[in-house]
Amino acid sequence: EWNDEWQKAFDTVKAYLVQPPVLVPPSPDRPLILYLTVRRQFIGCTLGQKDDSSHAERAIYYLSKKFNEGESNYPEIEKMCCALVWVIQRLRQYTLYHTICLLLKTDHLKYLLGSPSSMRNIAKWRCQLTKYDIKYVSRTSVKGQVIADHLAEFSIDDDTPIDSNFPDEEIIQLSDDEETPVAIDLKVKELEVFGDSMLTIFQTLKQWKTKYPKLVPYHEYLEELVKNFEKVSFTYKLRMKDQFADALATLASMVSITKENLIEPLEFKITQGPTHCDVIEAVNGKPWYADIKHLLQTDQFPHFTDRHDRRTLRYIAAHFFLSGETLYHRSFDGTLLRCVDGNEAQSLMEEVHEANCKPHMNGLMLAKKLMRLGYFWSTMETDCVKHVKHCHLCQVYANQIKAPPNELYPMAAPWPFSMWGMDVINPINPKASNGYLFILVAIDYFTKWIEAITIASVIAKAMARFLKRDIIARYGVPATLITDNAKNMNKLIDELCAQFRIQRHNSSPYRPQMNGAVEAVNKNIKKIIEKMMRMARAFNKKVRPREFSPCDLVLRKVLQVAPNSRGKFAYKYDGPFIVKEAFDGRAIILSDMDGNENALPVNVDALKKYYP
Repeated sequence: EWNDEWQKAFDTVKAYLVQPPVLVPPSPDRPLILYLTVRRQFIGCTLGQKDDSSHAERAIYYLSKKFNEGESNYPEIEKMCCALVWVIQRLRQYTLYHTICLLLKTDHLKYLLGSPSSMRNIAKWRCQLTKYDIKYVSRTSVKGQVIADHLAEFSIDDDTPIDSNFPDEEIIQLSDDEETPVAIDLKVKELEVFGDSMLTIFQTLKQWKTKYPKLVPYHEYLEELVKNFEKVSFTYKLRMKDQFADALATLASMVSITKENLIEPLEFKITQGPTHCDVIEAVNGKPWYADIKHLLQTDQFPHFTDRHDRRTLRYIAAHFFLSGETLYHRSFDGTLLRCVDGNEAQSLMEEVHEANCKPHMNGLMLAKKLMRLGYFWSTMETDCVKHVKHCHLCQVYANQIKAPPNELYPMAAPWPFSMWGMDVINPINPKASNGYLFILVAIDYFTKWIEAITIASVIAKAMARFLKRDIIARYGVPATLITDNAKNMNKLIDELCAQFRIQRHNSSPYRPQMNGAVEAVNKNIKKIIEKMMRMARAFNKKVRPREFSPCDLVLRKVLQVAPNSRGKFAYKYDGPFIVKEAFDGRAIILSDMDGNENALPVNVDALKKYYP
């Protein structure tokens, strides 16, 4: 039946329909508001202005366009620049005489058009926009939206305002209700916590300082909760790799719960009964061929076998031959191989593998050698491979592992000239025109722009002058500076980085390629992307993951920095060493067998596991 509530809603709809939006001319004394939406193939914009009488926004002009084939291949940031230039030029009858307030999703466009760039399109568009008075407005300073597409671009899930200055506000929430966490209710003793907020995880682990006062109550409350557990670990995990949390969120979004439905909690009971935690193989003192020999001697099966075991034992015994008390195995070519037990097999492997000539063959070749000598046991190949794996000389003389231990991951360079790599080229011959021997090179990781000068000697004063004059004065203060572990990077460089608040990172001593600079940059962006994808796929196929934990025994790759008198007979690995501490960045702190800790970390690709 039709009621008053339905009638009221119907009247509201009619009131909206009889008042359609009407385009109005602009007022010369007030700024214009430009709403710009950029999609993959289309752009749309609305030019509006606030009305003084009603403080409402009135539409002045609508525009839309489809990108052509060349423009559709632009990166996202270049599409935004191209769309802005096209809209400003099409509406020049308004934009030339008014201040334009441009609503932006991020500040990348503002900084990209406001700083020098080596990209041809960006430089051209920046010159075209200099004649207009454009004011960039971030989304936090706009209270209302008038375009449906723009509302979809910046929509949120609820009506609760979020403080943009407070980091990760949507991740942690303190409630006034005195509720007990689920893990405490279930009496969990050991808890592993994975989070995609780097700020929250590293401040909880005391690796970062909590400088923001609003975060202090959260960490105090978290410390109170940690006291309820015996062991708690916090691990940072990238959001793209947290598939388990994504699956839970997807399942939760598919469940519709109303107030009328009552969901009863699940109750778990913790029992103190015995459980199976490990499997230990019992040794009865008999050789592996005892049942086969018993069957061939007495023609009787053991009493504990069933029908299936008897059929299997009869099939296996057909390949063996008993001569007196000696059991032989009949090979495929008819040769009789004497069966040996575990103790004799161990002595045979040691004698053949480390004989007078010390051939030190691999596991499969060792097994074939023992068979040619007339010996056999059931786990021959497995035992030989395991024996070779634990041989000390085979480990220190083994070929160096050149396969990468982990897959490639992208380096985050969010905007041009934010991350620079700096290195020194060795003395050049012949000398430069000014008589200098060294070349100091700095490369931007985003645009691959190169800055280089020649210097007489590699000193910290010259490097600091180059960083201040050729980098900071030209392109602004960078966010990150990556250098190697050279001695010339001393306290003077650290003070300069601290003065301009530049984050400085060093590469590991055993991984100098980490600071390698790109010598040339392709002009075609499409070819660069295709090459990077092809290299990443080929690189990831060769990955052999190597994980190390504290107290593991490892061997360290010997770097041939000076000629060795032993030549090709020199050790390829040094050690063994003990893993003292393993970091998330694939760096390892080692100590020798006497407990003396090494001062410098070692990258994981210079290590391999040692088997005593």
